Amino acid sequence: MGKGGSMMSVGDLEKQGEVKKGEKLEQLITRGFRRVLVLMGSASDKEKMLPCIKQLKDLNIPLDVEVISFHRAPEILRALLLSENMKNYAVVIAGGGMAFHMAGAVAAYTIKPVIALPLTSDASPLCGIDALLSSVQMPPGVPVAAVGINSAKNAALLAAAILSLEDKDLEERLLAFRKDMLEKILNEDKKNLLDFFTTP
Repeated sequence: MGKGGSMMSVGDLEKQGEVKKGEKLEQLITRGFRRVLVLMGSASDKEKMLPCIKQLKDLNIPLDVEVISFHRAPEILRALLLSENMKNYAVVIAGGGMAFHMAGAVAAYTIKPVIALPLTSDASPLCGIDALLSSVQMPPGVPVAAVGINSAKNAALLAAAILSLEDKDLEERLLAFRKDMLEKILNEDKKNLLDFFTTP
């Protein structure tokens, strides 16, 4: 990562001596180089966060996952965000339910892109609206990108899109993902039309 937390390409890291000459992204993954930090406010959020984690892995994007309650253990989150480990991350995804505020708190400590993933919670009658509003309406100067409620897969794809700006291999994987998605939709449409015209 560059000074101030800006994203750098593998080539830039190579020039700075942080990676070996000619080292590919896959090799960086195996030796612990990370690009996405996934935060969740509670272990109970795990099931809703899994599509995000799975999508990142499917796109071969290295990641770390941390469970930290911002409201009940703010000093732990603060210590993480101020630690040397943060230089290993280019994007942060923060997910949680109720008025979780974590994405905004993360954005207060870093200029790296922060993606809020609002989740529904059995403990709240507001069906995720509270989590959404606690992230999407940030004050001027501290932006947070927010995806839809429980849109874990989209959070991962948005992070991938950000990373792909400086990673041509990832850009190609994203384009392949879109192509596969289109083909599946067209095939499903054909099947539905066939069923419609052949059903008595």
